[in-house]
Amino acid sequence: MNRCTAFGIALIFAVLASGCTPQDPKSKMRRATAEYTEATNLIATIKDRASFEAAKPKLKRHCAWVREQNRENQAKKNSNSTNAQDANFAMKEFEKLANEPEFKQLMDAAMRYVGEVLRASMAVPEFNQFYKQETGQ
Repeated sequence: MNRCTAFGIALIFAVLASGCTPQDPKSKMRRATAEYTEATNLIATIKDRASFEAAKPKLKRHCAWVREQNRENQAKKNSNSTNAQDANFAMKEFEKLANEPEFKQLMDAAMRYVGEVLRASMAVPEFNQFYKQETGQ
């Protein structure tokens, strides 16, 4: 399994496990896509310390969302022991959803997001520390 596929599976599990409403997987993917797109656009404005400081209030809200997704995913992981049957079911669900346009949009948004987080971390070292602290990573 290549890294892109592994990232896709992890992202789909994260979205499926998240507590977004409504519970429909496609709705969850659309919500996550919107969140990542909005955050990507915000992070793209960070060019220096002043622009980072200006973006901080909105970044805090986004980081709270990331932190909540991480908590929910961890809770789900802790409450469910994965057996072969569960893993097989999850792979079948992933295969179905991976062909949906919502999945492609989510993957595109997530990849742009990761790129902007990395770029901002290089441009403003304080951003990296802030991001890790606020998201609990």
